[in-house]
Amino acid sequence: MSQRRLDKINRQLLAQVSELLLFRSSDPRLKWVNVTRASVSGDTRRAKIYYSVLGDGAAREAAGLALKKAAGFVRSRLAESLGLRVTPEIDFAFDPNYEYAQRLGHVLADLKPGQTPDPALASSSATIDRPASDPLVSDRPALNHVASDQSASAQSASSGQSDALSDPDLFPDARNNLEGRP
Repeated sequence: MSQRRLDKINRQLLAQVSELLLFRSSDPRLKWVNVTRASVSGDTRRAKIYYSVLGDGAAREAAGLALKKAAGFVRSRLAESLGLRVTPEIDFAFDPNYEYAQRLGHVLADLKPGQTPDPALASSSATIDRPASDPLVSDRPALNHVASDQSASAQSASSGQSDALSDPDLFPDARNNLEGRP
């Protein structure tokens, strides 16, 4: 199946499962579940639905059990709405990206203006646990990357022009236009 078709099915799965859990489910444990993404296999026989939960670890465990229990219900409703020859078997997986982003946001919020993050903090897995199994998360230390972006933007702001405008490969005419030449 083409990648374009799989992407369309993923978007449909995301929308349909979100709607089912929010409006059609009677289980109160599923009301705080947010479906973050969907991934269907190439033959459309299996689909992995990633979710996050507002709440603590107990709420996450309760939602995981409720989703496991609701998988049959979700699959039967998807069979009616998707119109595929074979309705995918549904697997639910917790998506740790939201929690990671929250922890990273708290660390960045604690920084004072002009302060650079401590390199030991950036490489410490005890303070900020990056989800190792998630392919969307880079292997670079997140705080070092943010600090280098902040210092680069501060340098470009002090020089009076942005990095993009000073790069002749990206915008060859931008420098001429800034200097008043046509």
